[in-house]
Amino acid sequence: MSDVTHASANHSYYTKLSLLDACIISQYKCNFISYYERCIPHLVTSWLFGTLLLCT
Repeated sequence: MSDVTHASANHSYYTKLSLLDACIISQYKCNFISYYERCIPHLVTSWLFGTLLLCT
């Protein structure tokens, strides 16, 4: 049961960080310039709208 509780807590924590984490992770799918031109604006948009938008 502790695993479930831990997972639930991590999910809440991850949700808060996912906007940044997803953009950091996605830099591996974008070239260096695209990371700043596309991922960062997506991060800002994601933060404003409370949704997760990945750099594609």
